[in-house]
Amino acid sequence: MIAATVVGAVLIQTIAFTSVAHGTSSHIDEARQTVVRSANDWQALWKTHSTGTPPKVDFETSIVVAVFLGTRPTAGYTVQITAVRRTAGGAVVEYVERKPPSSGMRAQVLTSPFDMVAIPKDVQKDPVRRTLEHVDLLLVRRGEKVTVEVPVTLTGEAERDGLVDQQLVTLTVEAEATNIPDHFEVSIDGLTIGHNITAGAVPLPDGTTLIGDPEQVVVAVLAAPTAEQLDAELADAEAEAGIEREEPTEQAEEAPAGTEGESAPPAE
Repeated sequence: MIAATVVGAVLIQTIAFTSVAHGTSSHIDEARQTVVRSANDWQALWKTHSTGTPPKVDFETSIVVAVFLGTRPTAGYTVQITAVRRTAGGAVVEYVERKPPSSGMRAQVLTSPFDMVAIPKDVQKDPVRRTLEHVDLLLVRRGEKVTVEVPVTLTGEAERDGLVDQQLVTLTVEAEATNIPDHFEVSIDGLTIGHNITAGAVPLPDGTTLIGDPEQVVVAVLAAPTAEQLDAELADAEAEAGIEREEPTEQAEEAPAGTEGESAPPAE
């Protein structure tokens, strides 16, 4: 699927990738984006793209994502895959097209820019067939902003005996599409019982803007419940579920002096 922007909030996680081939001379003269999942398909694509033997790719563990710009009238055009991110819906591959400056000399020669990378096959697997199901290619323009959900990571240690309650695991922000943060670090070091950190207090990098309520609590430190409070909560839960607790039995009455078979002491 090809798109020019990201619609809605996207939960992201950056994925490492490996460059396979990059250049400005391809036999593929029309704009094209493709995902290659097998060695046979890789051989076929490379035969269309160029001559010779294609670079080695282990398709047991990887797939190839390729972007072709098609024929361009001059030098100075390039394309580059800049990021691969795991999202709730699959894998998003971002790429940037670069054009030559409007002023200055340009070689009057036909070019066909392309970029190919290998990404891990398990980025987004179908739970039954264990194959990569979704790969979206997004054309990213410099300066373009997108709305994304960025994970929140806690660092440090709160007050001893306090109970750390992380109420938000992500923050929704607006950021430049070519400079999306991987995560936000929130330090709880020394945070005392009864205090919290709100979304508006989380440090954001330049060019990133919080979307939503800045007063929303990200993390708080609560007083740990006592044993009596836990027991009371358990009793309430059992009562709601219709479970009756067994009351402890009273200690049996003490037996009379002497045991069966023994004669009573003689009377004086």
